[in-house]
Amino acid sequence: MPKSPALVTAALSLAIALGSPAAWAAGGTFDFGPYHIEVFADADAVMTTTDYQITVANAELTLTRLTAPFEGTLSKAFVADLDGDGNFEVVVTYADEQGHRTGLDVYRWQEYLLEPVRLAALDADQEAGYQGGDEIAVVDGRLVRIYQVYEQIDGAWQPTAQQRRLRYSFEGSRWVAEP
Repeated sequence: MPKSPALVTAALSLAIALGSPAAWAAGGTFDFGPYHIEVFADADAVMTTTDYQITVANAELTLTRLTAPFEGTLSKAFVADLDGDGNFEVVVTYADEQGHRTGLDVYRWQEYLLEPVRLAALDADQEAGYQGGDEIAVVDGRLVRIYQVYEQIDGAWQPTAQQRRLRYSFEGSRWVAEP
């Protein structure tokens, strides 16, 4: 389980329920305009059981299928137009067994293909006190991440009362602070 405070988790869960176009846990289906999008763990994988699939279909046929690896447990998926270009992005999150590391994959729908979007890493200031346990969501059409800030005391990381809330700027290709 992530190390974020219970209030942060509750507030983020409420924001997800109220403000996100679509969210999922353990498998999901989404509609965006004429497209039907499904995200699910690939239980039929031959080489590994740690793949997920995203399919995009219209009313007549499946347009594309993407298979991607992940480590840990799938946690959430979102479908929204995050960069404001009229096309959707698919966000898939997953966590390691201890819940400390959060994986995040983003794909852009472009000319009938899902293209991976390479997200920037946290900058030095954002990484100060970072120990994982991110909560990631799509809120009001923005990709948001919240995490607990830690400090090192006597060689051990201890949680502080501080948290960081960032949104991803697709125009600037970086994480920026949310007010």
